[in-house]
Amino acid sequence: MAQGELLRLVAAQPGISVAEAAGELRLAPNTVSTLVGRLVADGLLTRGRVVADGRAVRLTVTAKARQRLASYRDLRAEITQHAMARLAPADVEALAGAAPALLRLAEELGRS
Repeated sequence: MAQGELLRLVAAQPGISVAEAAGELRLAPNTVSTLVGRLVADGLLTRGRVVADGRAVRLTVTAKARQRLASYRDLRAEITQHAMARLAPADVEALAGAAPALLRLAEELGRS
């Protein structure tokens, strides 16, 4: 699960550092470093050195990771669509009405 979160974060913020990713995910930097090592070994992330500071590492997702993320997003959308189709119309309407407030809540949580 943490690997997926890290992949989504790096896809959304290409060039993020390990320390920045750790802060965003609220994980210890050594934990993120371990995750990065696994994802690099799996061909899902690349580590690039910053020219100005050879010690700094910037992360990017690979084409393989982008494909995996897209497949996962499509699967989640399909599952959600099927579940929504089984709901009563009143429930669908209630969810649609709540969506703007839920998006605002997610934005506020992202700022915390």
